Amino acid sequence: MLLKITSFLLLRSVRLGNHNFFALDEDGFQHLSELEVDNCLDLECLVNTSDSYQAKEAFCALKILRLSYLPQLMHLWKGPTQLACLRNLMKVSVYECPKLKHCVFSLAIARNLVHLQDIKVSFCYELEVIVSNIGGGEHEIESTVAEQEDEIVFPELKSLNLWGLPKFTDFHKAKNAIKVPRLKSLELQEIPKLNCLCLPSRSNYDASIQPLFNNKDTLSTLEELHVTELNDLREIWPGDLQAKLKRIEVYGCDKLPNILFPSNLIQCMQKLELLGVAMCKSVEVAFDLSRLYVDEKGDGPAAAIALPCLATLRFLNLPNLKHVWANYPPTILQGFQNLKSVYVVNCGSLRILFSPFVARLLVNLRELYIASCGAMVAIIGWEQEEEEDDGFRIDTSIFPQLAILGLWDLKLLTSFCPQACTFQGSVLEYVEIRNCPAMESLPSAVQRVINEQGFDFGIDEALDDFSHPFATPNAFVASCANITADTTPLTTPRVRALDNDNDDDERVRWMLSEHFESGSDGFAAPPPIDDGSSRGCGLISTDADEV
Repeated sequence: MLLKITSFLLLRSVRLGNHNFFALDEDGFQHLSELEVDNCLDLECLVNTSDSYQAKEAFCALKILRLSYLPQLMHLWKGPTQLACLRNLMKVSVYECPKLKHCVFSLAIARNLVHLQDIKVSFCYELEVIVSNIGGGEHEIESTVAEQEDEIVFPELKSLNLWGLPKFTDFHKAKNAIKVPRLKSLELQEIPKLNCLCLPSRSNYDASIQPLFNNKDTLSTLEELHVTELNDLREIWPGDLQAKLKRIEVYGCDKLPNILFPSNLIQCMQKLELLGVAMCKSVEVAFDLSRLYVDEKGDGPAAAIALPCLATLRFLNLPNLKHVWANYPPTILQGFQNLKSVYVVNCGSLRILFSPFVARLLVNLRELYIASCGAMVAIIGWEQEEEEDDGFRIDTSIFPQLAILGLWDLKLLTSFCPQACTFQGSVLEYVEIRNCPAMESLPSAVQRVINEQGFDFGIDEALDDFSHPFATPNAFVASCANITADTTPLTTPRVRALDNDNDDDERVRWMLSEHFESGSDGFAAPPPIDDGSSRGCGLISTDADEV
């Protein structure tokens, strides 16, 4: 009787003799709002109605479903899924179900998920799609032709998180168009068969292309994109789709094009605030500005604005990155004006970080960290193929808001900026320079701050005390706290000691964003177990021999 009225149910380490959770209550758990099933080793199917009658309102109150560590689970729903009633479902998390094969939802169930807000699926090694027309197995009632072609709408879905799915190909394979008009966050990790987010309008790819969605408009509301170890990913974003993206983080995608953001893509990213890219071997150019500054009539350059909202830029372990900004015309007058923090680490092919033309645009830059870039000869300078512009003003001021400067392990670095640039450094608060043996001179403002700090790190001092350039002393982080609240950068490096020199991957993940920290995305560990003690109708069944 208790099962018929409970609102929260946790089944942990339970052996279900009939391998079917639904058999516990044939009335269909009509009062159940939250269900968590964990470590039930013999559970093959969550709900099986193929041989029994299912109440019409089964699971009608269910809002949260969590499934974890179910090694034998092959179906969530088996039988006529048209009878399932999940209209109130809001959150679904499926973790470590290695035999779950076809899908998470059938077409019939998907059409009724009008309140679903959050989908998380990870480490389901056989899973191919999220939605399928064969979701109920061999006993599924066959969909009509119209049903197989009608669009499927998830009107409230805001977050989709997929991780560790080696056989996953796309969200839905049938002809139905998928619409998610409120999708805000998309996180994809270790999905080797996926090579683009949506079908491009004009594709040069072969028939092996595997998009996540079959309609690019599905991405039009997205604000956060996190992509990790998609080994076949060929583009970050479709270049003809205007984006609302505020945050992009990309890690370990080696087949991206050599130009990360071509001009047409920059034009689509007017709301982007944070960009982090790490461990992408193919990237040679971050931003190509070549086509941004020509007016529609073709009469000459026009003052376009490039990434006006970008505030934080992080590039880590990009061994072939040669240019952050490429093909910038001398007439560039606007763009990147909101950039506050720049982090560049282990980019071994990068010689120059900023052109003087770009540097003068960065009027709000407050934090600059550069480390372990073995080819870098100047922070601001002219590229080898460029000639110094005669029209560049000798008294051009750069970085008027720079407050924190860190330069580590730059063995070929000879200068901070050319004589044509003036760095006043009136708000500079902290400087740390280590292992820059080729440095010939520093701006007077930088030397002044070093003297005021009362200790001189020494340009020639070796980097012996730290396992990594950003594992700096507590004094460094403490000094950052002196910045007033209204100008505090989006992210400040945190102190963390790493004793193992082989921890490069972990270190890069940590530095790229708090998104990669263990447990922050809900997948590093299964959802926390709630014992239901605070809920009047909670029920726990643990370590039972059989139910």
